[in-house]
Amino acid sequence: MQTTPFPPPLIMAHRGGRFWTASNFSYIDEARESGADIVELDVRARGTELIVQHDMRSSYQGVLRDALARCEGADVFLDVKDRGVDIWRLLDLVKLSNVHSFIVGSFYASVLRPLVGGGTTLAFSHIGIPAPIPPAVASGATWLSVPCWRFTPGLVQKCREQNIKLSPWGNFQKNASERSQLRCAMLGAHSIATYDVRHLREIMKQQGILS
Repeated sequence: MQTTPFPPPLIMAHRGGRFWTASNFSYIDEARESGADIVELDVRARGTELIVQHDMRSSYQGVLRDALARCEGADVFLDVKDRGVDIWRLLDLVKLSNVHSFIVGSFYASVLRPLVGGGTTLAFSHIGIPAPIPPAVASGATWLSVPCWRFTPGLVQKCREQNIKLSPWGNFQKNASERSQLRCAMLGAHSIATYDVRHLREIMKQQGILS
């Protein structure tokens, strides 16, 4: 059994978890029942409405207001997917909801900067930036969301020096994903995003990462 000197990572239901294609937000219930610590919602703008949709090729899931209502009492990661999102409208909807806590994340630093200093926890996401910490710091983020394959001991150390919490993501073929996620947990990930919350909890228990 493996051990790690770090606290066990939080488990984030990526796109709400493995039933994310459901259009009625039932996947949120599934993610919470499976033991997710955080539920991720992908936010886009459709006219004046804020909706939940990962990308233009994936299923439209519904309006953000309804998704937040389903997340009552939960910790939520709001991943802003396009620059057209009215960030102040987003905050209003969250504050009117009964979520326990929330994080606003984005690939776009311009989305995050207006919120700096306002008390909102911010997360900067990246895929291909060679040095992601400077833009994360410049955007006021205290979380950095990176692909599993870019999660390295060197990046972990640099983030610790900047008091930035690392949250890797990446879902590939099952066995490769398991190995990658376990490696990130052993290296000290603060949270790990996954489609299958229940399975990740099981394999982390098997490895002694979760009790």
